[in-house]
Amino acid sequence: MNRRIVAIVLFALFAVAEIGDLVGLIITLADPTAAAALLGISPRAESIRAVILVALAVLIVMNALIAVAGALARSALLFQFGALMTGVGLVLYGAYQVLSAIFQHGQLLYAGVGLVYAALGALALWLARSTPAIAAKPRPSA
Repeated sequence: MNRRIVAIVLFALFAVAEIGDLVGLIITLADPTAAAALLGISPRAESIRAVILVALAVLIVMNALIAVAGALARSALLFQFGALMTGVGLVLYGAYQVLSAIFQHGQLLYAGVGLVYAALGALALWLARSTPAIAAKPRPSA
């Protein structure tokens, strides 16, 4: 399997996973009391936390779809921009989860989840560096 197919599948999975996360965050925003009680924080603090995560999730979804479109169209600029911004979004999302777990609610499971997000962000950034291999136009046969 070549890098282009791997990149298309991976960034499509990033988008689908974040859409699922986004739905959960929007449900949390509708009634933050249950999530706040689970984390041991106030509903207001949970609302702020959810809003920050919604903004980062939207950034990730939009840019993952841009990366998929760039890989499908073999557009190096479009793919690289989408991949870079997806990676940055995932790293920021992960960093926020880790910091929130350590300083706000103390649920270290979320710190682990944050580390997974940061690792996925590093993978997206690594793939952004592979743009020539992913967006290369096929050679015409002689």
